[in-house]
Amino acid sequence: MKFVGEIIFSIKDKSEIVIDKKMDLCATRIIKSGEEVSIGKRTQKNVWIHEIKFSGEDDFQLKLKEFAKILYARKDSIGELVLKYEFVSIDIYIRSELGQLGFTIYPETLKQIGELQCDMNIHILSYGQAEE
Repeated sequence: MKFVGEIIFSIKDKSEIVIDKKMDLCATRIIKSGEEVSIGKRTQKNVWIHEIKFSGEDDFQLKLKEFAKILYARKDSIGELVLKYEFVSIDIYIRSELGQLGFTIYPETLKQIGELQCDMNIHILSYGQAEE
């Protein structure tokens, strides 16, 4: 395994999250405020999640490019969500056995994500092994 992970578009707010049908993006998970998310830990906010999994750099490149294109086509709706809810973000979670890893995000993808006016966060969990 070089790396695996998820690309997540999420909305978090204390109030109920309502997504307009024109957004045409389904939640892969909805978490209600007060719901237990891990042993002894409850969420303080309502969370709406659309998640895409990837495995490896090529799959990551493809999925991020496709997802950015999908979100960009809905940028006006996302702009409304950014104004309405407390947190609207794209989170990229990467897990790897390697101590060092790299990946590329192409200019077109960066431009599309930038025009969404929401945060993008990258989380990397590395197990620190060296590649032979």
